[in-house]
Amino acid sequence: MRGKIHNRPRATQVIDYSGLRYGQITPTDIDGLLEFGNNLFIFIEIKHREAPMPHGQELALTRVVDNMKDVPAYLILARHKEDDAARDINAADGCDVSAVYYKGTWKKYKEEARIPLGEAIELLRKLWLA
Repeated sequence: MRGKIHNRPRATQVIDYSGLRYGQITPTDIDGLLEFGNNLFIFIEIKHREAPMPHGQELALTRVVDNMKDVPAYLILARHKEDDAARDINAADGCDVSAVYYKGTWKKYKEEARIPLGEAIELLRKLWLA
């Protein structure tokens, strides 16, 4: 099934990027990327509760979104509340959107106004792909 973890031991294997340091620059990760036929790009970053997004990661991801001039591109920051690191997190309905970056601006949502990540993606798909 697409989107499922097929090789759990490999998925939990840590990649050490410490040898890829260029001054203050080191690699960052992207938790998810959806590309809809070159008509819409959605970058996803998921954090635990209110954990901050590191400044360098935010800078890199927002710059990628900003440089996508010919197609709508978003960066979604979503939050999960699972404290047990051994438990899987359902991204679609186990993560709520706390902020969305689009066209140079962050739109932040208070906890009571947050919607599930899957619902937010569906809203963007309907907006741009209808």
